[in-house]
Amino acid sequence: MDESAKIVSDAIVGNDFKTVFVNGKAYTLDPPTIIKIAGATSCLSRVEMDDKAQTIKELLMSCKDAKNYARALSWLIEGDDKLADELSEGTYEEVVNALCDGFDLISTSVFYKAASLMKTASQLTATPRQN
Repeated sequence: MDESAKIVSDAIVGNDFKTVFVNGKAYTLDPPTIIKIAGATSCLSRVEMDDKAQTIKELLMSCKDAKNYARALSWLIEGDDKLADELSEGTYEEVVNALCDGFDLISTSVFYKAASLMKTASQLTATPRQN
């Protein structure tokens, strides 16, 4: 079975989720909705990331911003940042690995485009006009 057929059949039968563990507690990651993706990328747009990273994990490991990573993971799990404090009690690696698992549920090209758009939007609103 090719990969696209597996993805479609897993989605139909409800097998398209991942369980992640942070600080000894299990959380279920369902394929994120547009709102969850937007919330997570909004949190990540506040982080300076290494443009030379080749993978999402390298990208996330490049900057050590556990607070915003925990907020982004909360968005992927719940659709808001209510779990951020709880998730920030886990190790940095647990949070990064869980974020990577969450992003594995979506196409990386969608994530990179969303992250790029959010970064551009934040720069437009935060950069003063020069005369």
